[in-house]
Amino acid sequence: MIRVYNTAAAAALLLAFPFVLPYIVLSAKRRRVILQRLALVRPSIRFRSEPPAGKPIWVHALSVGEVFSGVPLVHALASRYARQPIVFSASTLGGYEMARQKLGDTAAAVFFFPYDLPLAVKRMAAWISPKIVIIIETDIWPNFLSEMQRRKVPVILANAKLSNRSFAGYRRVAAFSRSLFAMLTKICCQTREDAARFKRLGVTDDRIEVTGNIKFDQSEDPPETKEIASLRTALNSEPLRPVWVAGSTHEGEEEIIRQALTLVKKEHADLLLIVAPRDPSRAGAVCRLFNAAGLGTVAMSAFSGLKPMPSGRIEVVVIDVLGILKKLYALADVALVGGSLLQIRGIGGHNPLEPAAFGKPVQFGPNMKNFNEIERLLLEAGGAVQVTDARSIANSLRELLVDHELADRMGFNAHAVFKANKGAVKNTLKAAAALIDPSITAFDPAYR
Repeated sequence: MIRVYNTAAAAALLLAFPFVLPYIVLSAKRRRVILQRLALVRPSIRFRSEPPAGKPIWVHALSVGEVFSGVPLVHALASRYARQPIVFSASTLGGYEMARQKLGDTAAAVFFFPYDLPLAVKRMAAWISPKIVIIIETDIWPNFLSEMQRRKVPVILANAKLSNRSFAGYRRVAAFSRSLFAMLTKICCQTREDAARFKRLGVTDDRIEVTGNIKFDQSEDPPETKEIASLRTALNSEPLRPVWVAGSTHEGEEEIIRQALTLVKKEHADLLLIVAPRDPSRAGAVCRLFNAAGLGTVAMSAFSGLKPMPSGRIEVVVIDVLGILKKLYALADVALVGGSLLQIRGIGGHNPLEPAAFGKPVQFGPNMKNFNEIERLLLEAGGAVQVTDARSIANSLRELLVDHELADRMGFNAHAVFKANKGAVKNTLKAAAALIDPSITAFDPAYR
């Protein structure tokens, strides 16, 4: 399987090289990651103890969403294995930057995952020499798994899920899929449905566990009161001013949100909209969109420190920095989760648990295929409302801004869903414990 895969990959690379090279040269983002992903630059590992207590635990996540999911797992690993080095890799620049921000003080190293080229994979594997690899949700590659298998390094796929589309795709190449999944030591699934799909793809029962969704195990601790007050000051938002946060939005969605805001502004002129594009580099275009509609709009970076803008009243703030969305959800009266309003290739909504963790009423669109189970739980509990277009968004928002009892009840229900489904991190640690340190599982009641 590996020989066929590498032959096909080499042929595709040769054909695509004349087109790929200019793409890399002209893209600052690609130039920044290319050397590390080719394993031409060695990651610097900062051990917490000298000598380190064994080989590193390598945790990998594809991009921002998967990194965010992996944060509570990494913290739990660091707590359980205090002297064990933990290293973390990401495949995208956004994921890498998020990991540096969230895990820079916890992980012994944060670096880019190698391209699935035999030499790059072998070089990176030799540098890291892991005890175990834990991959969050997705991003499994044949050469990488084959190299770990050759080195007898166990690989766990954590928080694993299979959407309808992914399942159908793997079934079309059933022989390849069986070979690929056979190189995984353990698959920790989010739901029973995911587990059933992996079984139908040929994964044996002994390598599958249903551990739950670790997105439920993110921290629910709100920012400090002083921090919220400072953030309100920075955003020109008085304590009683209503705040609507639209998080992780994509191109095309901001126009729908602008239309909804225009409708709501007729009754709620003081409403402040905070928009956080999934890609912060789009902030300039988003600012222009709202300004062109006559709405006073500024980017977050326009604020100096945490001082309010001296200009007139601000109606829209566009977030152009990473890592602040969680705090903004804590500030919101109503939260709209982006990536769900339009059918965007490769996108199936973003995590509605982020505002639910703070007891906020949640809005999301019809395209929530990546969060089907969470979508169902929130809707059934009355913690979220599904919207379809600008008018339905506006109608929902008006109702929540006027009916405070309804808003409080929705927020309470959303938080109850979040609380009731915790425990996936602990379950995942149990699954990994025997592979990391069997001596702990033999004597620790927490792992029996």
